[in-house]
Amino acid sequence: DEDTARHKRYSAHQSVSVDSDGVTIDDSLRHTFWFIQISDLHLSVHFGPKRAPDLEQFCREYIDIMKPSVVLATGDLTDARTRDPMGSRVFEEEWLMYWNALNKTNVTTKTIWLDIKGNHDNFNVYGWNSPNNFFQKYSIRGPNTTRSYRYSLRHDTE
Repeated sequence: DEDTARHKRYSAHQSVSVDSDGVTIDDSLRHTFWFIQISDLHLSVHFGPKRAPDLEQFCREYIDIMKPSVVLATGDLTDARTRDPMGSRVFEEEWLMYWNALNKTNVTTKTIWLDIKGNHDNFNVYGWNSPNNFFQKYSIRGPNTTRSYRYSLRHDTE
């Protein structure tokens, strides 16, 4: 019937060879990797008390299910807002929430964790050597980088 013919057409293994690099592009998952981007965690000492436990659950349970090669944690890891809606400053306690969630779950043994600062993570941080630069102290990449970094992923045999 027509549905069976259509299924056979789309499920047949098809490949195209790219001779210049010796790479075969086909419908297999070879040379494919998964990454997850999380952003705007806004871990806070004042607001959203479930955010840190949610991050722990994500690291403990969902990483094991999805098995990404890389997690990109792209900014506003902390909230850095005071109770007063007009105030802002970094709080070491918020960075400890982040650090503890990652360490309690051993997530960095399961995947590559690439974290990047956002604007909230820089409130009242006046320089890389500022005593308020908690990214440098409590993030995964901060202790080994300055301002920005590049990461090259090796996947499969490449």
